[in-house]
Amino acid sequence: LQQPTVEPAVMDNFARWVDILTILHPQSTPAATDSKLPHVNLVQTLENVGGDKEVIDALFSLVKTQVPLMAAELPVLLQQGDYGALGKLGHKILGTARSCGFARLAKLATELELLPPADAPMQAPALVAAVQAEIEVVLRLIDDPNVLNG
Repeated sequence: LQQPTVEPAVMDNFARWVDILTILHPQSTPAATDSKLPHVNLVQTLENVGGDKEVIDALFSLVKTQVPLMAAELPVLLQQGDYGALGKLGHKILGTARSCGFARLAKLATELELLPPADAPMQAPALVAAVQAEIEVVLRLIDDPNVLNG
């Protein structure tokens, strides 16, 4: 079984496109994230799936159905003050984000997962808002046909 290779020029062009998108749309960058991190690191995503764009299509299709459910659960857990469950959901979002190459979302999800219980009442609302905002950005990006075909 031979893994397909991805043309380096295609990946370079994609990386530049993501950088330009980040520069052109800074308002989509949640304050809690490192603005140098890409929203979607397609190079990492391709490495995770052995370079198979069909697998990425299937993965992103699954993300489009599952991640909005996770995003909807965040404010419910926050309102209930269930910071333990919020941390577990952060872990679940982190796994998805890392698998898909969603660098900023992975950083935010890590912060949510590792949020100290004593700090949770004060920090969780802003962090949940940042995670939800980044999920919206990622969902828009993976819905863009230029992400995989550009």
